[in-house]
Amino acid sequence: PAALRETFLGPAARGRILLDGAEEPRGFVTLLPTYNTVKGQPGFFLADVFVRAEHRRRGLGRALIAAATAEAAREGGAFLWWTSLPRNAAAHAFYAALGAEEEVLHAHTLDGEALARLARQAP
Repeated sequence: PAALRETFLGPAARGRILLDGAEEPRGFVTLLPTYNTVKGQPGFFLADVFVRAEHRRRGLGRALIAAATAEAAREGGAFLWWTSLPRNAAAHAFYAALGAEEEVLHAHTLDGEALARLARQAP
């Protein structure tokens, strides 16, 4: 929780978090600024889309993603980009219904010791 507060709400916040519900959030999305060199435009990576199970299938996910697109546009973002797991068919159908285009790609990550090891090799 402390790292999330610092990243999304702290004085040097690097991302945005949009919550639905003040007392007990029903859902949230997180946005991180990015840039697409092919398009030559800034945009946002939609890092998280989460709706509590008891609030799903009521339009909340759609509303949160719509709020994310509005926030991105307000900040000068020309696109919103995100990933989903191949096995998450329900999410794929939901995103297609929003009008999202699916791109086939491979995601790669370096973390933990692999990240530290490569960082130590930097000139």
